[in-house]
Amino acid sequence: QSYLSPHLMDKIKNDPDMLKLGGERKRISVLFSDIAGFTSFTDQADPEEVQTVLEEYFSEMTSIIFASKGIVDKYYGDGIMAFFENPADGVISAQASVKSAVAMQEKAVVLDKKYQDQKRFPFSIYVGIATGYAKVGNIGPPEKVDYTVIGSVVNRAARLDSAGESGDILIDEDTYFFVKDDFEIEDFGEHSLKGFEKPIKIYRMK
Repeated sequence: QSYLSPHLMDKIKNDPDMLKLGGERKRISVLFSDIAGFTSFTDQADPEEVQTVLEEYFSEMTSIIFASKGIVDKYYGDGIMAFFENPADGVISAQASVKSAVAMQEKAVVLDKKYQDQKRFPFSIYVGIATGYAKVGNIGPPEKVDYTVIGSVVNRAARLDSAGESGDILIDEDTYFFVKDDFEIEDFGEHSLKGFEKPIKIYRMK
């Protein structure tokens, strides 16, 4: 349970064949989140203080992701990568990922007040979300297998994560298609993102 998201644990209990190597092509939504200005903070703060901030950040944000049945793929430095799958009868991953992102930004505001009261650095996060097809499943060599995702949708979400300003939630066009009637969203224009030949249409949550 410490190594797998609760939703993934439940799926494995109901379908042990999921543990077989290999994955399947699925439409998913991928979420990336990073702390703004964290490199500067780590340069100035004691390592123990950095660890304290990271542990609270990871704990709070992971709980939010789990509440929407998201799967935390990995933590990397000050970042979180998570993805949301869909049932066989519909697409709910976009709504679940955006709902999580909104709650994460709301929690970031609470943490910012707490840390500034403690004379720590101003706290805010970036969030990027992309929806599309990816290979999902147990992937990797026999020596190190992860339940993870592979595909351009992962790279797109990672690039969106850093394309805006701190406090932003940026989403791609496919995510927008599924959530446009449920949230207030504005056109953020087309942007050239590293690794993509053509500019990507981006939307920003208001």
